[in-house]
Amino acid sequence: MGRHRMAKHRGLPDYLYSYKGSNGKIYFKYQHPSMEKAQPFGSDKAKAVDAAKQLNSMLCTGHNLIAKVMNPNAKTFDEYMPEFKKHLQERTVNTEPLSVRTITEYHRILNSFSKQLGSYPLNIITRKHCADMLDEYPIKSRNKYRAIIVLMLDYAVSDGDINENPASKIMPTPKQKRARQPLTLDGFKAIYKHAAKEIKNAMDLALRTLQRREDIRNFKFSDWDEADKVRMKQSKTWKHGTFLEFDIAGTSLEKLIKRIREERTIATPYIVHRDPIARRRNKDRDHWTQLSPRQISDGFKEARDASGYYNHLHTEEMPTFHEIRALGADLYKDMGWEDKEVQSLLGHSSLKQTKEYLNRNKDRYKQVKKPCLDV
Repeated sequence: MGRHRMAKHRGLPDYLYSYKGSNGKIYFKYQHPSMEKAQPFGSDKAKAVDAAKQLNSMLCTGHNLIAKVMNPNAKTFDEYMPEFKKHLQERTVNTEPLSVRTITEYHRILNSFSKQLGSYPLNIITRKHCADMLDEYPIKSRNKYRAIIVLMLDYAVSDGDINENPASKIMPTPKQKRARQPLTLDGFKAIYKHAAKEIKNAMDLALRTLQRREDIRNFKFSDWDEADKVRMKQSKTWKHGTFLEFDIAGTSLEKLIKRIREERTIATPYIVHRDPIARRRNKDRDHWTQLSPRQISDGFKEARDASGYYNHLHTEEMPTFHEIRALGADLYKDMGWEDKEVQSLLGHSSLKQTKEYLNRNKDRYKQVKKPCLDV
């Protein structure tokens, strides 16, 4: 399988790139990691593709075979990957093991790396190899990918398979200014009017409980006991032994859950549910009435677009379902809640994270003394 490529380079052989000249014409260039400078290949795509294929055949295969001959015990990237995955299983953060969800995400990214570096012996992978690979990923997620390749090669150094980590010298990508605009209460109300019943229920729950989409979809009627206590297991914090418990007697949340339970027309354990046209098994759902994460996001998006409230923004700036958490947190702050109380409901691991969450998208002002100069 070929390397992961940016959209404009897909369909081209590895290390062949297209670019637009000053005259508006499309040109091609070739740059293998072993080359200091890119070699221009002109504007004839067919010739450029043919030349790139021939060079890849000679440079990539030949280079790897030579490295194997020089060091027959050297492991390739793919050969070392099972050892790294074993390290991930044993790895801890704040004395806690990595969650299944995190490990699954690591494996997905490693499989993507394998398409580009899989056959390369670890001892010939250079900083240029790693940098070129990372350049193919979106800017917003590049630092996450960089952290994983650095971690893997750190373990390879520790295990004695290589002497130094070439990826560690790659500078992190500067943090990008957040494009997503906040969801306002007026915007919430406008979207709510156009949402399907099950999406309205999900929005109501998210605004009142500040829970993530995954936790909203997993919220069951059985999580609410006879003493009007709600117990929730947060998907990102339950592994630390932390569960939420709060009293909802006499609150709008109690009224909301009661209304949903009384209005349901089908037997279902889930508060956020719907009666699908076809009852099919789905890996993203435990029950045929449960909504998948994508269905919640897409349902919110459809209602947002139908409302027209955010049509003045670009798509990447429009608020998503996740922004309901920040809106709810701000509303609780306006009611007089302390940051620590909001932190508990959000499920953040640190108060600093909660404060950053509350302050995002807000103008920051520096307090100064009263300007009282009289001349």
